Amino acid sequence: MRYYNPFRELESVRREVDRIFNGYTGGSLLSRSSLAPAQINVYENSDDVEVEVLLPGIDPKALDLQVVRNELTISGERRQSEDVKPEAWHRQERAAGKFVRKIALPAEIDPDGVKAEYANGVLAIRLAKSEAARPRRIEVAVA
Repeated sequence: MRYYNPFRELESVRREVDRIFNGYTGGSLLSRSSLAPAQINVYENSDDVEVEVLLPGIDPKALDLQVVRNELTISGERRQSEDVKPEAWHRQERAAGKFVRKIALPAEIDPDGVKAEYANGVLAIRLAKSEAARPRRIEVAVA
């Protein structure tokens, strides 16, 4: 006996829509955008939060970083190759266009203590924690 699975039907519809639109967009309309940075590492120490983002092929001048409290917003644009005519493409898996990615950070950030570097397709961001978010040593008084 075979049970009805509505998700199997939805997956079939998704694949069919992807197949139809694949030639127009260079990728799936229903899957996660290939424009937004997908590979992000976030880690922290006592003073900073560190973020590494893979952004190969992006001009660092086209990136915009904004920090509000404990949220980092990375936006930018991946440019389409202007050397290739649209009708000449046989396969195009690297999408072009604007992207935005918001990342929740584990602590509140001091906006004046943010530094970013881009090298070899990796954006490295060091975000200083706000003074209130940093751990403090509290001495215990002996009575």
